[in-house]
Amino acid sequence: MKIYRFFTLSFLVLTIISSCQKDHPSYEELYKKASEKYQEMNLLTQRISCEEISKSYVDTLLLNPNVKGYLPVSPTIKKQYDLLKTEHTKLLTEAMKADDRPYLNLAYLHMPVHFGIICQNGFAKVKTVEDFNIEQTRAALNERSETLQNYFKDKPCTAAGDWIITGIKKDCSQIWIPTIADQTYRNGFYIILTEYNTLYFHLTQLDKELQNCTPNSAPAPKSVRCENNKPILVF
Repeated sequence: MKIYRFFTLSFLVLTIISSCQKDHPSYEELYKKASEKYQEMNLLTQRISCEEISKSYVDTLLLNPNVKGYLPVSPTIKKQYDLLKTEHTKLLTEAMKADDRPYLNLAYLHMPVHFGIICQNGFAKVKTVEDFNIEQTRAALNERSETLQNYFKDKPCTAAGDWIITGIKKDCSQIWIPTIADQTYRNGFYIILTEYNTLYFHLTQLDKELQNCTPNSAPAPKSVRCENNKPILVF
């Protein structure tokens, strides 16, 4: 009788443990479900027509603890998209809570740059650097290089301490730009700078000669001085 009770009790314990495990899915299962929900969202966005682009926006979302991504959203899919996003966020949050493995939250380092929404094969798509060919990349770099170099041209230089120096690569040379140090003024500048650096890295992948060129070894500027209300680089 005692042996029977022992096996009965063991069976009940195993049943309870098994039941608890089913009630609390592992982080692997939760990550998988979150990924499946993201695929549903991605598939839904592929129904946005090119005619809807002007009314659409780019949504930013967390794909996993270390990576963020973008999807286009239009008024025609927004209600269904928001429902799916709520489910995706819930699953991903639960997965991250259940995941006790140590990890660094590096999502901000893996944030891809987007360039708005484009029409591709009759449907809307978030444009990334991969959508640029070598000619388009060079043109986009030239445009942003000019914008960066002229970004602060209308800002008077009255105190040298208000300025810092920012460098950008152009071909095999380094271009130095006097930049206002105040974060309020720099935000727009650094958005363009991030796009520029992303495009430049992409160009190095497309242009093998650029990978093998010898960088210009000209000295970097030491500081900025103000002259006639203009920032002047001091070498």
